[in-house]
Amino acid sequence: MNSSLKYSLAALIAAGSLAAGAAIQPAPTYRAESDYTFAKEPVASAMGGTREEDAGLVNQVVEALNQDGSLKLGKVTVSAEKGLVTLTGSAATAADVRRASEIAATKVGDGNVVNVIQPARIQYQSAQEQESLRKLAQMPDEQLVR
Repeated sequence: MNSSLKYSLAALIAAGSLAAGAAIQPAPTYRAESDYTFAKEPVASAMGGTREEDAGLVNQVVEALNQDGSLKLGKVTVSAEKGLVTLTGSAATAADVRRASEIAATKVGDGNVVNVIQPARIQYQSAQEQESLRKLAQMPDEQLVR
């Protein structure tokens, strides 16, 4: 009888502690994405180690990229060597990659920008689609139906 009393008492204590533990846990809270505030980080930054003669050029491109709101989902690093600007990083779409090149070219001139930014979303084409596009590009304008 003494041992069954011990087991009963132990079971009662265990059940009480489990119930108390379950009652203490707070209910999970959920918030809409619009309730969050995100830090405004710059889209572009200058690569460290840029030579003095190229630093002004790099800063102009960085400033222009950061002012363009359409590139806010990208991260671009700008570097330059002897007037040739290189853009690296990622952008949301292929159109954003082209836009970054256009912005940089307005500051340094066409032919002075090397763009190796990778789009996050890549549109894949089959070999047949690629061949059709190649043939269309080579076709004279007068043969194209408009």
